[in-house]
Amino acid sequence: MIITVTMNPALDKFAKLKTFHYGGLNRLQEIRSHAGGKGINVSRSIARLGGRSLAIGLIGGSVGLEIIQELDQLGISNDMVRVQGNTRTNLKLIDQDHNLSEFNEDGPKIDEVALLELEMKLMRLAQAQDVVVLSGSVPSNVPVTIYQSLCEKLKEKQVSVVLDADGDLFRYGIEAKPHVIKPNREELCRYLGAEEQTVTKEELIEACQRLVDDGIALVILSLGAQGAVFVSRDARMEADALSVPIVSAVGAGDAMCAAAALALQRQYPMEELVKLSMAAAASALMCEESACGDRETVEALKKQVQVHKKKP
Repeated sequence: MIITVTMNPALDKFAKLKTFHYGGLNRLQEIRSHAGGKGINVSRSIARLGGRSLAIGLIGGSVGLEIIQELDQLGISNDMVRVQGNTRTNLKLIDQDHNLSEFNEDGPKIDEVALLELEMKLMRLAQAQDVVVLSGSVPSNVPVTIYQSLCEKLKEKQVSVVLDADGDLFRYGIEAKPHVIKPNREELCRYLGAEEQTVTKEELIEACQRLVDDGIALVILSLGAQGAVFVSRDARMEADALSVPIVSAVGAGDAMCAAAALALQRQYPMEELVKLSMAAAASALMCEESACGDRETVEALKKQVQVHKKKP
């Protein structure tokens, strides 16, 4: 089973506009909304890929009920912990050049009882050989060590953990040696304390190799237009970015994370994991939703993925 954990879910409201005018009037077009938060996005992509997952997290108020209703309609199993306050609503603006501007709320404060209930639920549900995806932000009053703590406890149960986080959540989380981590270039540079424009691709790959040597089984480094690098103890594979029409960049990283988690759960060989991850991410760029495209699109894109095997 795959379990996704969304500690800070949201109702993501998307809108298009021709040009974003800072400090001026902006007229929004094609407004739509759907359940969001990185873990929920991962579950949505897993469903698109033909897999099944259980989405758990912290949900509150009328917005939280709307998210649960959407998950039910999509056939995504969910078991949320109810909290005081209303789940946040995020606004994402996309201009005619596909530039994304995001306005994200903090979300409600979480009390210790709800946090403990979520942890107990996760530990009860997760069994040996399961895959748990810990991804995204957490409410402002939740300790930044939360992913580290959960990962340590899950590993004791022989559960594989996929971590996709940023900042201190990432920094502390990798101390627990999750099975898979998926930083992008910006996130890894932030972890290294380096200016993004001064770091070469080879230096980033060396950093990935150090993380693997330190006990992480697989590091997936997303490099945007430069593709991605997959580093394990036994292999290093680089994949070129696919040339696809870009509708929205929202959710591409979550689609890649979903594909990696599904491949891990199904025990795919690494090259198949690479191809599925790259195809899922590329298909997400072609969609307006925060998820990969349908299975047929992903399968077609898989055939176009170029994998370059390097010496680890």
